[in-house]
Amino acid sequence: MKTAILITTFLLAFVSVQSVSAQTKSESNDEKTIRMIPETLQEAWNNADADKWAALFSENADYTVWNGFHVDGRAAIADGHRRIWSTIYKGTKVHFMLKKLEFLKPDLVVMRMSAALSKEGVQIKDAPETTPLAIVQKIDGKWQITYFQNTPILADK
Repeated sequence: MKTAILITTFLLAFVSVQSVSAQTKSESNDEKTIRMIPETLQEAWNNADADKWAALFSENADYTVWNGFHVDGRAAIADGHRRIWSTIYKGTKVHFMLKKLEFLKPDLVVMRMSAALSKEGVQIKDAPETTPLAIVQKIDGKWQITYFQNTPILADK
């Protein structure tokens, strides 16, 4: 009887440790994936790839541009970026940096970044540095930005 209890206790402990280990590994992989979002945004912008940019957003994403302009949905996000990369932001480069990442729930993350836009290595005068805030959600097994707020950093007065 004691042997059966010991074996059962051992098996329960082993299964528990395996479960925690699998959960930690999953969170670790999720975090690695999420931490790649700023780099992927940067790569998409710097290559003027509207499809790659928009693919990071959910189908019905809510997107607010630094000047307050609001965009609804992945398709509109892609169309808007195609337009700006062929006109006012043609040839621009952006640099994103992840500043904070916090899991609110296992499938919901808030991410704060910094971003600066340049052209030919010089910051663009009319485009301020910004601090984008993204809500990222795991939808159907894929991490997608559901809300994106790009707030300008105002100069000290």
